[in-house]
Amino acid sequence: MLAEQLFTVLFVKGLGENMRIAITGGIGSGKSYVANYIKAKGYKVIDTDIIAKELMEKGNSNYINIIDSFGNDILKFDGEIDRPKLRNIVFQDDIKRQLLNSITHPNIMKKAMEVSDGTDTYFIEVPLLFEENLESYFDQAWVMDCSDKTQIKRVCERSNLSQEEVLDIIRCQMPREERISKADIVINSEREDINEYIDELLISLEKAGHE
Repeated sequence: MLAEQLFTVLFVKGLGENMRIAITGGIGSGKSYVANYIKAKGYKVIDTDIIAKELMEKGNSNYINIIDSFGNDILKFDGEIDRPKLRNIVFQDDIKRQLLNSITHPNIMKKAMEVSDGTDTYFIEVPLLFEENLESYFDQAWVMDCSDKTQIKRVCERSNLSQEEVLDIIRCQMPREERISKADIVINSEREDINEYIDELLISLEKAGHE
C-alpha cells in the first residue's frame, strides 16, 4: 500500500530519484527524531533550524536585516541576537512574527536549496512548511503528527518553556487537521512501531523511485 501511495505521488509529479522531501509538523511532533533516524540510515538530512541559527549569527545577512527591523534591544552583551527574547517578542505579535519570517525564510530556503542541489534524495526539516507556503520547493511533504498533550509534554521536558508558552507556539502554527490534509505522508510519532514504519516508508520510496 505504501509503495503504491508513494509511486502515485511520484508518477503524478513526474519524478523518479533525486528528490527533496520535507519533514514538517508542529513543535514537539517528532520531526527531529524521524530526521535523525533517517540520517542514521544513510540518507542526507538538512535541518533548516541549524541554517536559521547560522544565518542569524553576527555579520550574516539575516542578522543584519533583523537588527534593522527589531533594533539593538534584542542583542546580548556579546552582540549576538538574544533568540529567546526575540522569540517572546514575535510570539506575542502576529505582525512582528510575519515580519521576522519574511526576513529569514527566503535566505534559509535559498541556503537549503543550495546544499541539497545534487543527484541524491534529501530530507529537509522545515517546521513552517505550510504556514510559509514553501511547498513548491519540495517534491513531497512528510508530516509528523501527535496529540497536543504529547507536544506540550515533549517541549516542556526538553526546554525551559512553560506549558502556556508552548501553547502560544502551537496556536501560532497551522491546526493539525489542516496540516494533515496537505501531507503526502503522515507519520504518527506516538505509534510504538514508528521505526519499523519509517523503514517501510524508505523501502517503498526506493521501490517507487525505480519503477
